[in-house]
Amino acid sequence: MLPRLLIIAAILSQLVWFAWPRFGHIPSPRLRHALESTMSSPKSVQDAAIAEAEQLDSADASREAFLILVALAGANVALIYFFWNYGTRKTTA
Repeated sequence: MLPRLLIIAAILSQLVWFAWPRFGHIPSPRLRHALESTMSSPKSVQDAAIAEAEQLDSADASREAFLILVALAGANVALIYFFWNYGTRKTTA
C-alpha cells in the first residue's frame, strides 16, 4: 500500500510543479545581446531584433517544456510499471 501512495504523491507533486506558473521574466542572453547590439540603431531595427530573439526564446521554451513533459511521463511509466505491484505478488508453489 505504501509504494502506491508514494507513486501517487510523486505524480501529483510533478503535476503541481509542471503546472505552477513561473512569475517574473529574466531576459535571456539572446535577448540581452539583441538589446545591446541594436542600442544605437533605429527603433524599427531594434524592435525587429527583439521580436526575433523573443520568437527564438519562445521556440526554445516550448521545446524544453515538451522534453520535460516527455521525461516526466517516461519516469512515471517506469515508476508505475516497476513499483505498482511491489510486494503484492504471490508465489505459486
